[in-house]
Amino acid sequence: MIRLVPFASVVLAACAASVARADTLQVPADHPTIQAAIDAATDGDQIVIRKGTYAEAVVIDGASGKNNLTLRGRGKPLLDGAGQATCLTIVNASGITVVGLTFQGADRNGVLVQDSTGVTITKCISRDMGNGGGLEGAGVHLTGGSGHTVESNRIEDCERAGIRFSRDAGSGTTDCVIAGNKIFRGQAGICVDGGGHTVRGNKVKDVGFQGILVEDEAAPCTFDGNLVKRSGDYAVAVVGGTHTFRANRFVQTQTTGVWLGSAGSGTTFDGDKIIKSSSTGIEVDADGTTLRNLKVVGSGDHGIDVDATGCLVEGCKVIRTKDDAFKARRGGNTFRGNKAKKSRDRDLDDDAGQGANTYEDNKFDPDKVNVQL
Repeated sequence: MIRLVPFASVVLAACAASVARADTLQVPADHPTIQAAIDAATDGDQIVIRKGTYAEAVVIDGASGKNNLTLRGRGKPLLDGAGQATCLTIVNASGITVVGLTFQGADRNGVLVQDSTGVTITKCISRDMGNGGGLEGAGVHLTGGSGHTVESNRIEDCERAGIRFSRDAGSGTTDCVIAGNKIFRGQAGICVDGGGHTVRGNKVKDVGFQGILVEDEAAPCTFDGNLVKRSGDYAVAVVGGTHTFRANRFVQTQTTGVWLGSAGSGTTFDGDKIIKSSSTGIEVDADGTTLRNLKVVGSGDHGIDVDATGCLVEGCKVIRTKDDAFKARRGGNTFRGNKAKKSRDRDLDDDAGQGANTYEDNKFDPDKVNVQL
């Protein structure tokens, strides 16, 4: 006799089988190494890595079917990268999540994400990268692919950068979120290439060069609520492109606080604070820049220095500069509703000459300007 199986039972059984395929693999209880667990994993599996030191260079290769995996550390397990180029490499993969691991001492990278999509690195520690020399070390290095999230990590003493984007060819990595990370020391904090990234709420302290470096080929990105403190060079260097900065704080930079290079245009800074730069607060060489509601305090040279055209400087406050508060080197710019206070030299120094720039409703001491307003 032929027995008919209800359709609903077939669907439930299929779903149960699908759920059953997502396993949890334990390291070292089930597998002695992280790589052995990855090799045994299938789509959707979680690999739980217990406390201990793992001296291995781990690779997750999507081309070998290793996608949609989660690596989760328990008890701060350490991947010791001594003698290895990279602690963890994720290549040609999608949907990889890495949580709670510590990466240490590789010649180049703590984590390298290459030509992948939708990778998440969160609540990890990456430190002491770049032992191979040549300014190669990065805590997290993203090259190619899109849609990654690097969030709430601690990165220390990485030779080249805490978080680095680079490109092998094409447009580079796109549409990533870099949020809530803490980066200490090393040469640079965050090096941005590609485009469409959101960089928010990160803290970068005591790096040797730039806190945030935006490369010349980077497509539009947004930078919100970041802190850069005690950088050895610019807190922010925008080499090129058109970007948006909002409510960031750049504090105690050893040279100029913010520099916008002439290869870029149309970048906006809105509500940012630039405090105690050893040289100029913000130096603008990029045409079409908008500076709105900035607060620049205690600059060792000029407060806001514009060597470009088509710029709007609006609602900015410059306080206690050791040279001019506002410096205009070229014409075709508009200064509206700004205020200077306690400038050691001029409130406004316009090298372009009378009538070259437009001034509206600014609060400058008439005795401390060199053009008629």
